[in-house]
Amino acid sequence: MSVDIIYCAGGNRRFAEIAIAEGFQYGTRHDYKPYHHEFGVPLTMVDINWKSYYWPDYTRKIAEWQPVIAMVPDYEHPDQRQSMQDKARELLALGVARPMCCPKFIGAVAHIPEWCVVAISVPTTYAGFLPPVSELRGRRVHLLGGSPHAQIELIKYYGLMGVEVVSIDCNMHQKAAQLGTYFSGRKWRNMGAGKVSTDDAFRRSCQGIMRAMRVA
Repeated sequence: MSVDIIYCAGGNRRFAEIAIAEGFQYGTRHDYKPYHHEFGVPLTMVDINWKSYYWPDYTRKIAEWQPVIAMVPDYEHPDQRQSMQDKARELLALGVARPMCCPKFIGAVAHIPEWCVVAISVPTTYAGFLPPVSELRGRRVHLLGGSPHAQIELIKYYGLMGVEVVSIDCNMHQKAAQLGTYFSGRKWRNMGAGKVSTDDAFRRSCQGIMRAMRVA
């Protein structure tokens, strides 16, 4: 498997423990407590709450937690170009091996430094933006969120188009598990709330996602 699969969420220690046991790497958003020390695993990713953050507080946590991957705030307008590049360099100086930036307009990818990973916001009802694939060729790409189906299809499509997906993060199966629904590796299956424990539904989804990504 060449794609790093990261369970990136906060606020639920038990789900993090299950995901790690099933082979996921681990990450959290910056405004949640990470549990990596308790599990004896590296903190692979720290996402940013791009709607509510204080950059000095974020960088303080990055310096303390030492993740492999960290995000700059979403790049939404061309006038943010210098700020975006400065923040990416700051993350690099803090020891982040893979600074990531999420472009939100056509032409934005060309402004993101070559040593950064381009974070693609997989379309959902919450958010999402897919840059033209021509902008992504030759770049390393991370898939931010979305459903397992959408991520699998993008990995396959980008592979055919010469775009390298190096990592993904996902946590949609967390909410589904609370409704008794899990991802089998091919489709969502609903067993009904109360007929399967939330932990078991979440574990089944983790297993299904890992199986699906092995053949994506």
